[in-house]
Amino acid sequence: MQNFAGDVTWREGGPLIAFSSMSKAIDQFSEGNWLNFADLSDSVQINPGQRVQVQLTSAAPPGLVGCRASIETILDGAGEEMPTALENVLPGYNDFPKGYTIGPLESLKALSPSDRVKYVLEELPQCRDLGWITEAAFVRYQQLLKSNNLTAVLNRLDDDFKSEQITTELFAIIQTIK
Repeated sequence: MQNFAGDVTWREGGPLIAFSSMSKAIDQFSEGNWLNFADLSDSVQINPGQRVQVQLTSAAPPGLVGCRASIETILDGAGEEMPTALENVLPGYNDFPKGYTIGPLESLKALSPSDRVKYVLEELPQCRDLGWITEAAFVRYQQLLKSNNLTAVLNRLDDDFKSEQITTELFAIIQTIK
């Protein structure tokens, strides 16, 4: 999971444990900071479509960041190198499914309130494409944000979340305009 803040900590617990940072030398992980999480137990299986929650803590506000999924495969060998033919068929980083989530963005801390609104407006179409906001709510929030009616935006958040017009991810991003 990607983030853009230097003070990120994670809460361990449950089946997921953060055990490393991805190297910036790997092209796909060169922007920002990437944390690698894995299920280290033998009793938990994470299936496609299943939701996995990871809690990061930072003073930086949440924004749109990248995330990737992979499988961790441990091959027990006889103390020898993996055959090239086998290594060539294993998926590389480009093959990892990728998407978006929210994570700390240090750059948002320094933005003025009007620039935070501009950030939310710029990310709103991506959030719609991700299914984080319904079309009706998208039109409504776009109009309210463009007219700088922040009180109405903030007053709608709870109701729109409860009625599943927006997701937790967009709820958190919009709250950064306070």
